Amino acid sequence: MSAFSTQNKVMVNGPNNDYRIFLMKKSESEFEALQLKCTHRGHSVNMQETRLHCPLHGSNFDFAGNVVDGPAKEPLKKFPVTIEGGNAVILVA
Repeated sequence: MSAFSTQNKVMVNGPNNDYRIFLMKKSESEFEALQLKCTHRGHSVNMQETRLHCPLHGSNFDFAGNVVDGPAKEPLKKFPVTIEGGNAVILVA
């Protein structure tokens, strides 16, 4: 969990590197993981300073994955996260 030593937000690769995952440390024992694939048209979403942004059509999401600005209508997909041996494990099944 050393990736969180300087910030509470990181991006990691999904399985097979086919999408990115936004991982946020909410507390010492609570993490949130979001699939960075826009729910509007499936384009990659980028992490910005204060939001998650889809550059294709301009959808914006907060760091909880909720839609702030459309055209997306659905929140980003969430993945459960567990802590095992000091590592955050993202369950993407």
